[in-house]
Amino acid sequence: MNAPVLLSAPALDAAERCARLFRYLYLDRLGGAGEGFEASERQGQAHRRFCRLVELAAQNRRIEPLLAAAGAQVQIWWERFTESPHFYPRGQRFFEYPLWVRLGSWRIGTHLNRLSLHEKQLTAFIWNTDLERPEDGDLLENWQLRLARTVLCLAGERLVGGRAVDPACLRLVVWFANAPERPYELDYSPPAFEADRRVLTLALQRLERFAATGYPLSADLRVCSGCLFRTRCYGLRPEGPMPFRSWEPQDFAPLEPQIDGPA
Repeated sequence: MNAPVLLSAPALDAAERCARLFRYLYLDRLGGAGEGFEASERQGQAHRRFCRLVELAAQNRRIEPLLAAAGAQVQIWWERFTESPHFYPRGQRFFEYPLWVRLGSWRIGTHLNRLSLHEKQLTAFIWNTDLERPEDGDLLENWQLRLARTVLCLAGERLVGGRAVDPACLRLVVWFANAPERPYELDYSPPAFEADRRVLTLALQRLERFAATGYPLSADLRVCSGCLFRTRCYGLRPEGPMPFRSWEPQDFAPLEPQIDGPA
C-alpha cells in the first residue's frame, strides 16, 4: 500500500485519538473552519512570522521592516529570543529544514526550525510559541519531538557527511517563547533511539490495522466531545446513554406535554 499522505506529528496525534478522525483529516482531507479555526490560523501565522525573523537574523539579513509589521505578540517573542543563548548559533547551520523517511509502506516527515552542526554535535532546535509550556514528561512523549529526534537519526546522514547519525551526538532543544527561562533540552542516546523507533513502528502497525478495518469509530464517545466531524459519524446524536452533556445545547431533553387548560 502506498501512503496517500506524508505522516507528520499532527497525523499521528489524530490517529492516537481516533481512527476515523485520522481518515477524515488525512485521507479524505476534510479540513474546515470549525470552532476556534480562525484563532488557530492567527496563532499559526504569528508563529511563522517569528520563525522567519529568527532565520533572517541568523543570516545577518535586515529584519526591521518585517519586525515592525509582525504585530505586538511576535515583537514580544522576538525581544525574549534576543536575550536567549540561541540568538547567536554556533557551527554550520540549516534553517527550516524538512526531513522524511520511508518505513514500510509509510512516509514519515518532520520539520526542524534550526539545525546546527558543531564538531560532531548535531543540535536540533524547535521554536515553540504555544500559550503554555508542557511538563517534561509530556514533552518526552510528544510526537513532534519524537519524530524530530527519530527521523534525524534515520535520515540525517546528508547533514553529517553521508555517515549515519549517532544518537549519542544528537541534542534536541525546544525554546518556549512564553516560557523563555524554561527551555527543554534532551541529550539523545542509542537506547532512547531504539525505544522511539519501537514506538513509531507500533504506531504504523496500528495505522495498518485501521486501514484493514475501514478506520473504525472510537469506542469512547468522550473522544467525540467537541469533534468537528461527530455529526458525520452519528448524525444529530448517537443512540444510548451519553457520557457527557455537550453534544447539543439542551442534550435533547424530552419535551413536556402541553395540555390546554380550561378556557
